[in-house]
Amino acid sequence: MESVHPDWWTRKEKLGVAKLVGLSSIKNQSPKFMLSRRVSHIPQLVLRLGSKLRHFRIQEGNDVYMECDIRANPWVTEIGWTFEGRELHTNVSAGLIISNQSLVLQRVQRTNRGHYTCSASNTEGIGESKPLYLSIQCEYYY
Repeated sequence: MESVHPDWWTRKEKLGVAKLVGLSSIKNQSPKFMLSRRVSHIPQLVLRLGSKLRHFRIQEGNDVYMECDIRANPWVTEIGWTFEGRELHTNVSAGLIISNQSLVLQRVQRTNRGHYTCSASNTEGIGESKPLYLSIQCEYYY
């Protein structure tokens, strides 16, 4: 029976799946065996501005789009948004639209400046992004 040397093991993690693959000591041979298991973890979140927005160029009257990038296993069952520690809810008449992992602020005013976070939960727990500070320039800022 061939002995297993620790150097023959590799580990690959992607989207919460860890695979351990036993490799043969002889090149170009197929793996001798494969083990696979699910790795569960609380959601990991990163909050960012929409790709076309420049943080230093946001002015009053602009629309602002934020995206909450989520990595979780199992997938999340709930997503939430906060502004200065207060929970946000969709209010179309006020220009606040929440859609899954996105937050849209229409026609922002200086009162919209401050810290925003997103949070998400799954069966493993609750994760929260680092705060994103939204700075809004006066409409007539030069």
